[in-house]
Amino acid sequence: MQYNLAVPFTILLQSFVSCQSFLPFMLKHHYRNNKQDPNIAPSISSGRFLAATSTLHNELLAETSLIDQHERYTCSNRTLYPPSKISRNGTLQVDSLHTIYYEEYGNRNDNNTNNSSTGSIALSLHGGPGAGSFPRHAQFFDPDKYQQVILFDQRGCGKSIPRGETANNTLQDLVNDIESLRIHLGVDKFDVVMGGSWGSTLALAYAQSFPERVGSMVLRGVCLFRPQEINWLFGHVDNEVPLDNKTNCVSNRDKLGEAWVNFTKGVADDGSEFEGGIRSVLKKYYNHLLGPDPIARAIATQSWFRWEMGVSSFNNSLNVGKGTDMGDVIVWDKARNSWLDRHGEVDNEIVESLRRWPQRAPHLHSISSTAKPKQVFQNNLNYNAGNLSKADAETFVPAQAMLTCHYSVNDAFMMSDFQLLKQRNIDRIRHIPCIAVQGARDFICPPDSALDLKEAWPEMECRIVTEGKHSMYDPRILSELVDATDHMAAIDIN
Repeated sequence: MQYNLAVPFTILLQSFVSCQSFLPFMLKHHYRNNKQDPNIAPSISSGRFLAATSTLHNELLAETSLIDQHERYTCSNRTLYPPSKISRNGTLQVDSLHTIYYEEYGNRNDNNTNNSSTGSIALSLHGGPGAGSFPRHAQFFDPDKYQQVILFDQRGCGKSIPRGETANNTLQDLVNDIESLRIHLGVDKFDVVMGGSWGSTLALAYAQSFPERVGSMVLRGVCLFRPQEINWLFGHVDNEVPLDNKTNCVSNRDKLGEAWVNFTKGVADDGSEFEGGIRSVLKKYYNHLLGPDPIARAIATQSWFRWEMGVSSFNNSLNVGKGTDMGDVIVWDKARNSWLDRHGEVDNEIVESLRRWPQRAPHLHSISSTAKPKQVFQNNLNYNAGNLSKADAETFVPAQAMLTCHYSVNDAFMMSDFQLLKQRNIDRIRHIPCIAVQGARDFICPPDSALDLKEAWPEMECRIVTEGKHSMYDPRILSELVDATDHMAAIDIN
């Protein structure tokens, strides 16, 4: 059998890039007081509400709701800020094996600029694991409000070396790397830490480890990296298992069944049997992506990205309930202790209906402190590579697929020191302002985790975009993120 990967893989990568590309945007939305814009009426702070008498409180709520209700709870057409040049870049050796690459944007290190300026400092954390950072990530921050935006490639990906390396590559290592980078760059505190998908896991883990170094947080597509989240995306339940358990895996959804079959074919040609269990396919991908055969790795990578892109772009139907329109934003407002949209209060049952898992994921990881990483099964897969030479395959290191698989299979070990929803850990960050932007149509990181985080951390503002999906470049999600970074730059975090 011949595997002509040259053209299909090029098309695949082009498709992957295009789904991250800049898209046209619709409908303007402002949900915060913007002192730069005289056309937006100022909102009344929650502090004034709390200080008012109950009668005045209700009057003020009624008055201001007429002004800001439509603006806060409908999608906007915010766009990325213009691209800017790198002000500084470099590398930092974080241990005897790994060296991470970083970039800085802004004027904090400009010799012609007063470094004591009042602009904010932001850290952007990429997803994956292993996706790498890109200059466009800095465009979510207003250059007039942020004097420094820091991007870096996490261990084993992007321009960090060695590429695809899984040794000494754990969540604890990445948290330590952020702290090392902060010290290296001479930053006292990150005014804003923004992370999406896996980046939200890392953002929460860092904030809970070093709360004094985080001023505020912006999360997108909340991921807590619990076992059920891994099972949802990469698991599969056989026919004999009751239906209620099946729906906890996206692969068991009717419209994605064929895509899952194609996903399994990427690791089926070695002739071995699947070992069984909900993660049997994921474990075979682990052996292929991190095993010794470069051609098997290339073939598995092609199927891996087709599966992830298919789930990410899945056009699922969604019913958000009577009175809530597609295009709305449903917001958890702690000051009012309720969910709100532009029509007013939203029943909690409507929000709960956005969950994808009929059985709630446990809040804590049920793991042993002696958990160890899975070892790569060394085998010699017998593939006929066709026109793909072994030499070409050996130069191909699919860091994102390799690292995502590495972290997913070893999730118990990775999260053993990070129970992100545990009360004592939430208490460490409860004072930190946080906005979580969640797409209701996100099938990679479903709303369940954002809702669970909101339950544990009700002080957080959770914003559910009813038409939003997973990508940070989804026009509705992008607009909400830009609004959020603008807002965080304006608040007093000291």
